[in-house]
Amino acid sequence: MEQHTDDILALAITNDRKTVVTGQVGSAPVLFTWDAVTGQKKQRFKLTKGARGVNAVAFSEDGSLVGCTALDNEHSVYVFDANSGAL
Repeated sequence: MEQHTDDILALAITNDRKTVVTGQVGSAPVLFTWDAVTGQKKQRFKLTKGARGVNAVAFSEDGSLVGCTALDNEHSVYVFDANSGAL
């Protein structure tokens, strides 16, 4: 998957303004990080089944972590390594 397949509900940008993260809604919600200048995809992050979508996203101060809140009943929080994609 190279791009979003459903509506984007959340967007954030790193402090250095070089990387953007976007999150979508849907049965298989994902986050993508993008190069803010070229628009090239950097990383893809997949939420667990039942998450229903991404409500909010943010980067850590140094941009090494990406956090998001899901639209599930528990409002689950996910934190990913921005470079490796590890949960």
